[in-house]
Amino acid sequence: MAERTLGDEIDVQIMSRINEIPMPEHCKVTKNYPDNRYVDVETDTGQTLKSIQLIGDNTVGQDGLLVYLNGTTKPIIITSNSFVYQKLGLNKAVASKFNFAMINKTEGTVNYEEFWILANAYYDYDIQRFVKINPESNSFGIQIQAEGSYPGESELGYTDNTSIGIWRNTKHSYVTKDTTNYDYTDFDTKNHIGAKRLSDGKWIDFAISAGWNNNFMMDAFGGMTIGGAGLELDGNGIFPYTRLTSSAYSDGIDNYYLLGILDNAYHPTLWGWQCDNNATWSWFVGLKIPEAGYLTKDNENASFVVMYNDTDYNASNIHELDVSRWHIVFEVNKNGIVG
Repeated sequence: MAERTLGDEIDVQIMSRINEIPMPEHCKVTKNYPDNRYVDVETDTGQTLKSIQLIGDNTVGQDGLLVYLNGTTKPIIITSNSFVYQKLGLNKAVASKFNFAMINKTEGTVNYEEFWILANAYYDYDIQRFVKINPESNSFGIQIQAEGSYPGESELGYTDNTSIGIWRNTKHSYVTKDTTNYDYTDFDTKNHIGAKRLSDGKWIDFAISAGWNNNFMMDAFGGMTIGGAGLELDGNGIFPYTRLTSSAYSDGIDNYYLLGILDNAYHPTLWGWQCDNNATWSWFVGLKIPEAGYLTKDNENASFVVMYNDTDYNASNIHELDVSRWHIVFEVNKNGIVG
């Protein structure tokens, strides 16, 4: 029989994840053979399998993963110190901060088949959750869907809007916790990405501060969604920069949301302000919308506004922007000019 190449083995992993064959299972080597090609193993569920073809180290006690070949019923074992195991992100110990994951799961009536590229994170197949490696570093994931729908879309009735998305998970110290609605025990103690929703006990991976949040997504309809507060337009290097923004603003009395164009200003956080360089003024042109509640807008009382910021130059912190120095040049709402 011809020797299997690395490409063959990677194909085995991919087919095991996306086809209707048994999913991989963790195991340990219990006996080796003189030819170093076969071993006996015991699975995490206590099953003993004999004479299993080996890729990797045949040392007794070595951890590994049983992977079923497409179209067959007998698996091979890939041990945890092998090149294939580590490069495919199958190592539960996760020596590397860069990992892959193949996910096949069903939620409600929707089947999801996804490929992930992960930085500072890995996917634990046993508990079916993402895990952060260093809690005080940001994590990123590139999600490519073959089946399913963009996270959150199925709840709106779109069950087949597959997408490609770039997701971020912030440092633990930056997370805003909603303890009224979520239990963060596994987030705090085990570095699981997400939190348990108290209303139904469901683990929520996406669209909460402790979970994955959108950086950029393009869906099956050709639409694109950008997370965060804005889209920077560098203008072929023209400085300072201009941004399209959907962001927060406070005049010291009331809270607002801004929808429009910022020049020489941006939001590193929801309510924070900075600028490219405070040696020159900053401008905003667009809608100023009163806050109706947390993360909700009172669109009925929106106004169109032009305003500038003349923060004094600070050589030690050129990005500092004093929010009290925004001045309205012109403002009009549905009832006419108001400023």
